[in-house]
Parts: sequence; C-alpha cells; structure tokens
Amino acid sequence: MGIYQICLKDFDPAKGEYGVVDAASPAAAKYRYFLELDSLFETFSDFLRNVASVRKVSVAERRATSRQAAFDRVKKYRGVEFAEIGMRVLVGDRPGVILGANASANFDVDIGGVVCNVHPHAITYPEEARDE
Repeated sequence: MGIYQICLKDFDPAKGEYGVVDAASPAAAKYRYFLELDSLFETFSDFLRNVASVRKVSVAERRATSRQAAFDRVKKYRGVEFAEIGMRVLVGDRPGVILGANASANFDVDIGGVVCNVHPHAITYPEEARDE
C-alpha cells in the first residue's frame, strides 16, 4: 500500500486542490479516487481524461501536508486567516511561535519551550499580518 496524490486538470495542487488516497498502485489510486468523487464524472473513462497527474507521496510529506491543511481549516474556522505556522505572536505578555493547530480548533503555540493549546482569539498578532 502507498499514499497517492491525484491532481485533476484545471485544479491547482499548490492550493491543496487534489485527492489523497491509500492504494496498492497508481491505477488502483485513480479508481479509488474516482469512487470518492461519487457522481462528478459519468464514467471512469471521463474521469481518466481529466487526471493531470498521479504521484506517490512519502509519509513525511503526507504528515506535513495534513498538518498544514489542519492549520488552514482552523484559521478559517476561527476567522484569523492571516495567521501562519512559524509566526511570532504574543500570548498575554509572553512571546511565542505558532507551531500548528490541534483537535480543539486552537493553535499550538511554543511559549518559552512549552507547547500550549491557545485559542486564536487569545493571541496578539503582529500588526503587519492583520493589515494584509
């Protein structure tokens, strides 16, 4: 088994517009993704004509992609779409660095070497980030 990333024509993989499936081969990955898309395509042949690329993804790459996707969901849900992983912030009067997001729909922030679960609205962000 492997993890495959499938990109369709007219979609931008840089924006996360791709499918990720576990499958035994690239051909099996395409078929599983076709099934996941349900009724978007009438036939498997129609689907195949719209596949731009299929590539095997490393486990480390998959984890990094999942981490970024989870962070993007949380920042959108909490209304802080300007926030970024690695951004220097303040929590109260203590400096910290955003490491990612967690299952509580909060951010993981490193504050003095301790990773804390912090609600995004309890964070003070740099002014230049808010203005973009």
